Amino acid sequence: MATWQNFEGLDNITDDYKYAVAENLVKNELGGVSDGYMLSHAGTGNSGWSFGAHQYDLSVNSDGRALIKDILDNEYGTQYYLNIEDDLTVARDSTSLSSETINEINQALSSDYGKEKINEDFIKAVNEITEHIDNVETRLNTELSDGEKLMLADYHNQYGLSLNSSSSAALINKMSDTLTANGDITKEDLKGFFEETKYYIDNPTTQGIRVDATYEAARQLDLNSIRASLDMKGLEDFETIVNEYINDFESNKEEKLENINNLFTQINSLDTTQDKLTLLSSTDLSSSFENNYCKQFISQYQDKVISNEGNSLSSTEIFSIQINPNFNLDSFNSQEEYKPSFAQSSQNNETNNSNSSIQAIG
Repeated sequence: MATWQNFEGLDNITDDYKYAVAENLVKNELGGVSDGYMLSHAGTGNSGWSFGAHQYDLSVNSDGRALIKDILDNEYGTQYYLNIEDDLTVARDSTSLSSETINEINQALSSDYGKEKINEDFIKAVNEITEHIDNVETRLNTELSDGEKLMLADYHNQYGLSLNSSSSAALINKMSDTLTANGDITKEDLKGFFEETKYYIDNPTTQGIRVDATYEAARQLDLNSIRASLDMKGLEDFETIVNEYINDFESNKEEKLENINNLFTQINSLDTTQDKLTLLSSTDLSSSFENNYCKQFISQYQDKVISNEGNSLSSTEIFSIQINPNFNLDSFNSQEEYKPSFAQSSQNNETNNSNSSIQAIG
């Protein structure tokens, strides 16, 4: 059976926020009963025949009628739509079309031309809906989270969200009053407002599923935004740490290089790896380094500065440094051989154990 997952229009949306809005609309409108490229009928209330990703109700929606007429005209010629128009656009009658006619219409809707037109129309609708929600945000003079805007987008698609209304029951006024009283609007506030609509009260089961699903989609969208901001902050913090070290190193370069050379001279005079590790961990120089990854990073940074004739490194060069978690101090055969030996060791490890390579400080 065709479901919302078979709708192809989502593939053409690249913006993360708009994709989340679109996916939520498609899930809510199509669910597990349609892919958007077929007729469906709710069979309840004043509903008529519907189609498309956001389920145009042909009994009331002129845009939906224009779209399906274009698709049917392309498939069968102009007379076909005229012959079935009354039966196709009638409300409250799920038996107005024969099974043969339904199959013919579905064939047109699922054709390459039909899919292309339905997909294009849906993307246009998503752009219009998200633009309208931006206007709501402006009207309220507040900043809403992407999740909150996703919830309002679903409400607007279902009911229409007016920017201005004299009714205290209008959503725009409820949000404005909440802002005045609390200073902000939450997803929980919006969920409560949705549950107060007459349609929700009359259809608590189906609307409860929709509102709960939309709330969860909004919560996940905002969580993803928080994760992304934390990841970015982590990168900024790391860059700050690196820059602090670089500035400190540059200000004491000669002294630090001399200390490093003296340390390697001592290390290379020892016979066993354990003795070398013991010396390294006990020196004042190494005590300021957090761990072996830091030692490797700093050492490679110094290598790059030296090979760059003492000039500072660009951020790209700094972040290209590769750390070898399996680095062995036995590679310190002699002070003179240290640098090429270390570079070769890192290169080999990246080639043979690419999954173990860690960029920058571990």
